[in-house]
Amino acid sequence: MAVVEIKVPVKAHKDRPRKDKEPKTTVKPEGLSRDAVAGKFSATSRQYETYKAKNGMRLDREWNELTTFIQFKMNGENLDDAVRRIESFRSKMQAERE
Repeated sequence: MAVVEIKVPVKAHKDRPRKDKEPKTTVKPEGLSRDAVAGKFSATSRQYETYKAKNGMRLDREWNELTTFIQFKMNGENLDDAVRRIESFRSKMQAERE
């Protein structure tokens, strides 16, 4: 019995870039570290305690969403998103004070 080898041409998809050849680069803004974000969150936490003592629990739902994100979803790749969320919460507190 003879073994016959059949070569099947492999089509290269030239229109589509190969994912394995593209290096993943994540650019982290300068000066932004987990410690910096943690400090910003800690300061916001103190501000929220003062706000809550004067205005009650108006922003508790937003605060709980922020703390959940910081505790469970924040990682080295989304520090800028964490800062954006913290600043958004701070602006809500500021708007409620005025």
